[in-house]
Amino acid sequence: MKVWILQIPRIDNELSWGLREAANLFEKQNVEVEIINFNDTMYKNFFNTDAWPTIEEFGVLGQGKEKLPMQKIEKLFYSAVSNVQPDDIMLWSIFSTESREWFLLLNILFKKKFKNKIAIGGSGCRHPGETGLESEWGDWLINYKLVDTIFLGESSKTIQEFCQSNFTITGKMYNQTKQVPGLGFLPKKLLFKDSPFNDPAYKSKVCYAHIPSSKPKEQPAVSIHFTQGCVKKCTFCDVPLSTPIWNMKSADDVLDEIKYYHDLVGATYFNFQDNTINGSTSMFLKFLRLLSAWKDKENIEIAWSGQFACKTKSHFSEEYFNLLAETGAKLAVGFDHCSDDVLDHMKKLYKWDDIEWFILKCKKHNVDLKLAMWIVGYPTETEKDLAEYNKLFNLIESNELPISTHQVIPCSIIRNSPLEKIVDIDYRQPNNWTKDTLTHDVRLQRKKWIDDKLIALGQGYFKYDNSKMRNSRI
Repeated sequence: MKVWILQIPRIDNELSWGLREAANLFEKQNVEVEIINFNDTMYKNFFNTDAWPTIEEFGVLGQGKEKLPMQKIEKLFYSAVSNVQPDDIMLWSIFSTESREWFLLLNILFKKKFKNKIAIGGSGCRHPGETGLESEWGDWLINYKLVDTIFLGESSKTIQEFCQSNFTITGKMYNQTKQVPGLGFLPKKLLFKDSPFNDPAYKSKVCYAHIPSSKPKEQPAVSIHFTQGCVKKCTFCDVPLSTPIWNMKSADDVLDEIKYYHDLVGATYFNFQDNTINGSTSMFLKFLRLLSAWKDKENIEIAWSGQFACKTKSHFSEEYFNLLAETGAKLAVGFDHCSDDVLDHMKKLYKWDDIEWFILKCKKHNVDLKLAMWIVGYPTETEKDLAEYNKLFNLIESNELPISTHQVIPCSIIRNSPLEKIVDIDYRQPNNWTKDTLTHDVRLQRKKWIDDKLIALGQGYFKYDNSKMRNSRI
C-alpha cells in the first residue's frame, strides 16, 4: 500500500513545502509515499502555448472549462496516476481556494477509472475565517462522496492518527498543537524536488518577493517553522480564527534546524513559513544573535526571508537592525495602512510615525524590505483616510527606500471576524461586500489610484501579467 500525494495546478510551479512535510510525516509512520507534481506537468506542456491563457484563467477563476484542451489534459493526468494500485490512498494538496476547480475537475477524471480512498488537505479546504472543524466546502465534498477524509489545520498529529487507524478514519480531522508542531528536518530526497522548468518568460511573470536574489541556484529552497499562529488579532485576518493558539520555538531549536540543512545540503538561504516570525521580540532577538554568531564562526554568507511584524519604536534597538542586516534578512512586512484611524480600527498598536521610522531605520542599516503590503478599501476607510497614502508617496519621493516591492490588496471580509458585523455581505459573492458608499468598484478605483502612484514613482510592484488573476484576489 502506498500514499500518493498529488499537487494540482496552482498559481506558480513551485512544489508546496507543506506537501513535502506531509510526505515526511507519512514516511515517519513507515508508509511508502510518492509525490505526483501534476502542476509541473501542466507548466511543462502548456506554458507559452495558445492554450495557456485559458488554463491560467480556469485555475484561478474557475472559468473557461469548455475551452480547456481536455483531451491532452486527460492523457497527461492518466499517465501521471497510471501506477496507482487499488489499495493505495490518494492525498490531494489543495493549496488555496483558487485550487478547488482544478481539484474537482481532476478528481472527477480520477473517479471515472479508480475507486481508491481520497483524502485532501491544505489551506484551500476551508473558507477564510472558518474555525476548527468548520469547512462548508468539505461538508459538500463528503456529502457527494467526492472525498473520504479531510485534514484541517496542521497535520503533524492527524496524519499519525490516520495511519494508526489503518487509513479507516473518514470525515474531517482537525488539530492545532499547543506547541509548535514537530515538523521540519526533512530528508535530502524531499529537498531537491523543485521543478526543473525554467522558462525565462515564466520567471519574469511573477515577482517572487519571498525569494532573495542572493540564493545560489544550486541550492534547494529550504523552509523552516519558527512560530505558529499570531500574537496579533487584526480585524481583517483569519489567522486568529484558523490558528488561534500562538506559540514559538526556542531560538536554539531553530538554529539547530538551520545547521541541519546547512550540513545536509550546504543551504545558506532559509525561508520562514510563519505568519509573524518576530511575535516575541526577545526570543527573536536571541535568535538573531545566535544566527549571527554561527554565521561568523562558519565564515559564510547567509540570507533568510519571512513575514515580519511592524511594531512601535520601543521594540527595536540599533543592535536589532544591525543583526537584521548582518544575517541577510529579506523582510515581508504588512504595514497595512497609512491612516492612524484605520490602523487603530484594525487593532494595530503602531501608527504611521512608527512605520516611517521603521522604513528609514531599514534604509540606514541596509535592511532589505523585500515586500511592503498595504490594504485599501477597509470598511471604515474614508476619502480622508485614503489621502493619508500621500505620506507614503512623499516618503518615496524624498528618499531612496529599501523597499523592493509593494503589494496593494483591497480589503476582504473574513467569516466570523469583527468586520462581518459592520458590512453587508453575501458569501456567495464575497468580494461584493458593501458599507455605505464603499462598494467593490470603489475599492478597485482606490486600489488603481495607489497602484498608479507607486508605478509612476518607479516602485517595484507585485502583480500578475493577467489582470484577471490579480482581480480574482479582490
